[in-house]
Amino acid sequence: MLDAVTAVGAADPYPYYASLTSERPLSYDPQLNLWVAASADVVAAILNANAMRVRPVGVPVPPELEDSVAAEIFADLVRMRDDAGQPDTKDAIIAALSTVKPGQAHQLARSHARDQLADGIDYERLQFNVPVAVIASLCGLKPIEASDLGRVVGHFVKCISGTTSHEDHLAAKAAAVYLHQVAHTAEKEQSGLVSTIVAAAAASSVPRREIVANTVGLLSQTYDASAGLVGNTLLASRSFPTLEPTPSVVEEVSRWDPPIHNTRRFAAAEFSFDGHTMQTGQAVLLVLAAANRDPAVNRQPHIFDQTRSGPTNFTFSQGKHRCPGRTISIAIALGVWEELLHQGWKPTDLPEAHTYRPSRNARIPNFANGGPS
Repeated sequence: MLDAVTAVGAADPYPYYASLTSERPLSYDPQLNLWVAASADVVAAILNANAMRVRPVGVPVPPELEDSVAAEIFADLVRMRDDAGQPDTKDAIIAALSTVKPGQAHQLARSHARDQLADGIDYERLQFNVPVAVIASLCGLKPIEASDLGRVVGHFVKCISGTTSHEDHLAAKAAAVYLHQVAHTAEKEQSGLVSTIVAAAAASSVPRREIVANTVGLLSQTYDASAGLVGNTLLASRSFPTLEPTPSVVEEVSRWDPPIHNTRRFAAAEFSFDGHTMQTGQAVLLVLAAANRDPAVNRQPHIFDQTRSGPTNFTFSQGKHRCPGRTISIAIALGVWEELLHQGWKPTDLPEAHTYRPSRNARIPNFANGGPS
């Protein structure tokens, strides 16, 4: 039986999500021990509520990471903070990313996809290695080969999950040391996009360590989200054979079958909405994928329609934790898709049999070539 967490990896979770939206837009799930928000109005209210935080009260860093470089990076990530200094650091990142033209990211994605396709089609490498390589190129990082960089970032992102094993945390700590060194070198040399972040951060006296940490953060945030968007875009191209590769198609994929299905918030103070009250310290799961298909905000939400005018899309969040890399992520997925087509690939070549990577929030297809567990 599905719940709001296991639904992420279901073959078709959307009927279940629709029932949540219509019947239980905000409810407490005793089995999950958290609140579940599924309708657009509830999700929007919580994403923009001052009382809600991205980390549990009094636990800014997972205890398993304490006294490590991974903990230092985690503590400075803007996506994991709600302190007074977060907006200045976030603004510096937004200012820097706004200088990246979608066409630039798109061409880099095609180039890196071409490299990954040199030895044949490996969907896992296209999904994970290409997005990370694009961000590394934009930032002016000088890391190891793209395939190895993808593996290292994959180890690091496990420290962000609350369900990883002791061995995963050890691997994440080791990966953090390497990534910190690479990002620190880029910050010191002020190369690529990192130099733009440094310049934007200087006006607000943002500590240099935060620039280093959030350079690593750009890589880690790209890893799962872009992998899911690439994979789900390819699946959509098979489901709808008449689709042409355009940004609007990938945008609709991000709403219709998003790479990130849910996110969590924690009440730092009592929070009430529509007759329900969350107590301080309680957690709420925001089912973004359900809110994306709420008929109250998107007409005929279960239909794939790339011509929608101004659709409501929670995939890239809202408020102070809105993802600043939306256009880059769209451009990367589009570039991978286009390069595959350019190489003679057809949507019907995509393996029909696929599963989804085990995850409590990311919907990332595993195709026939296999995927990491």
